[in-house]
Amino acid sequence: MFNKAKAFLVNISISFITVTILLVIIGFFYDIYFRKFFKKPVPFTTGTLFKDIHSDTLLGYRPNNNVFNSGKKIFLDTLIYNMAYHLDGHGHRVTPDSLSTNKKFAAFLGCSFTFGDGLNDDETIPFYFSKNTKTFKGYNFGYSGYGPNQALIKLQHDSLNKIISQKDGICFYIFIHDHINRTIGSMSNFMINKGKAPCFEIEDENLVYKGLFKDAHPQRSSIYKRMGENGFCRYFNIGHPFKLGDKHFELTGRVLEEVSKEFQKKFSNDKFYVVMYPSINQKDYEADEKIIEYLKKKKIKYLDYRKLFNPTAKGYNIPHDGHPTAFANDVLTKQIIKDLKL
Repeated sequence: MFNKAKAFLVNISISFITVTILLVIIGFFYDIYFRKFFKKPVPFTTGTLFKDIHSDTLLGYRPNNNVFNSGKKIFLDTLIYNMAYHLDGHGHRVTPDSLSTNKKFAAFLGCSFTFGDGLNDDETIPFYFSKNTKTFKGYNFGYSGYGPNQALIKLQHDSLNKIISQKDGICFYIFIHDHINRTIGSMSNFMINKGKAPCFEIEDENLVYKGLFKDAHPQRSSIYKRMGENGFCRYFNIGHPFKLGDKHFELTGRVLEEVSKEFQKKFSNDKFYVVMYPSINQKDYEADEKIIEYLKKKKIKYLDYRKLFNPTAKGYNIPHDGHPTAFANDVLTKQIIKDLKL
């Protein structure tokens, strides 16, 4: 039995080393001879967009306080968007015309979809929610590249209950499929944040904070870095894990469960909802069903909008960018208000 296990480990190691060497060789020839044939044009930004950030020992990175940033995103000769945004004294995006006299709060957690990449302050999800209800003050606690792991850290350590002045309200986590990759620390996510993201793992049925991913998994981070620098891997999106599995869905669901619990503890109410954003394709739709199954099992409130609209259709996403348009945000918030009878 021992010899079989030893032989299996040796074979796995040899296979891994062989694949690694092969990728290095292919990457070398790609970089030297073929890069010019496969090179893709990429958009670029001007101005100060997303530059006022700093490292954070818990979140990995966070935006600076009291910032006004503006700039353009351009693809070839086409203007993709021209945006400006304000960050308040806590580093959160300002939601204009959201009056402090409003009786209730609406807190939004999430990523760039929540923050509003490509949009002005008066085009975000929190803005439209506040505008369309007129009774809720919108709070935007999302930021580009964040996932459920950052949402949990923010609720645990950012004293959001002290930033919010209203006593009663509601909280939404805007979920997109890629948040699974962000929660588990996939290679695709590592190449964006370099491992500067909170790492949570399940140990003995407990959710444990392990620090930042780059520190919790230095060897894996080194491999991801090397593969990410390989032009062949980048072009053909070769990464890890190769396929999402049950343990990845469970970890993501578990983090969302803790976000829900933390909100209830800090705000003394259970009005927390995971909003499943419209799916880009059928594959993502089916994979996210695993997240919904977990939410159901744990009795976590959710709004399933995976089929609300086609997020790739004209008018719903910013061309050459993929983020939601102001119109998409308006449609989404009106559906939330309708379904919750707010």
